[in-house]
Amino acid sequence: MLQTDYNKVYTSPAQEASRFQIFKDNLNLIKEHNDKYNRGLVSYKLGITPFADMNEDDFSTYSNKPQQKSPPDAKASASPKRHVFVAATKDWRDEQVITKVRDQTFSCASSWAFAAAAAIESNLAIENGRLYTLSPQNLIDCVNNEGVDTCKSGSVKNAFHYVRSKGIMTEAEYPYTAHQDVCSFVSNKSVTNIVTYREVPSGSEEQLQEVVSDTGLVAAAIHATRHFFLYKGGHFYDTTCNSDVRRLNYAVLVVGYNYEERNEYWILKNSMGKRWGIDGYMHLARNRENNCGIATAAYYPVFH
Repeated sequence: MLQTDYNKVYTSPAQEASRFQIFKDNLNLIKEHNDKYNRGLVSYKLGITPFADMNEDDFSTYSNKPQQKSPPDAKASASPKRHVFVAATKDWRDEQVITKVRDQTFSCASSWAFAAAAAIESNLAIENGRLYTLSPQNLIDCVNNEGVDTCKSGSVKNAFHYVRSKGIMTEAEYPYTAHQDVCSFVSNKSVTNIVTYREVPSGSEEQLQEVVSDTGLVAAAIHATRHFFLYKGGHFYDTTCNSDVRRLNYAVLVVGYNYEERNEYWILKNSMGKRWGIDGYMHLARNRENNCGIATAAYYPVFH
């Protein structure tokens, strides 16, 4: 089932047998967790996703390693403290400023590049009314990562720094290959630069809500756990998540926030394809002690 549904290819019968055992272990985990969900003991459900034959070591490989140092001048300006009207709910998908959910594939841990490109393309659409699909591959190939493979480590901050100084091309002009290659950026094909980028005060979900309500979408680093990779719905509140910046290992796009009864949640766009989560999105618990570090390292681009 997993092989046919998700085009899984194994290199040997031994690997296939090993993956099948991991798959069975994950099925047991999913069943035990969803029994708790059905009894109202947890707020989210798990299911078969493209990662159902992966174990903790695999998840660690797929997610980003601790972020490399930023260039000396790659410093975000602080998000200004403002007293703005904050909407009770917000979903930027309603404004037609968000591109379709994409899939970074198993070959490249490039969530940082997808989140950065998505933040720029959506906020640019808010600015000028035109929605481009920008190129994560441009960032993977061209962002200076101190010699470290950008399919193994990267940061939204460094991506924004690059676009500020160089620009970024469209996906059509610079298509995704799921591996790091020689930088092929062509300056006269760049769609946009950014003037700067700002950081939401670390740990402040209140400030994050203000930015999403009043300004636009935010690229945020989070701590992705085993349950994150198997998420299929509900309000994700994982007590094993860590908000320490040293544990952040994945990046997502914050596209809005909402609530259902007493459950407040962030709406997150992922880059794992539409068969993960809620058609590629997650509802992450909001105002619950910065769950999974959603507000620990959150950045957004500025165009003027």
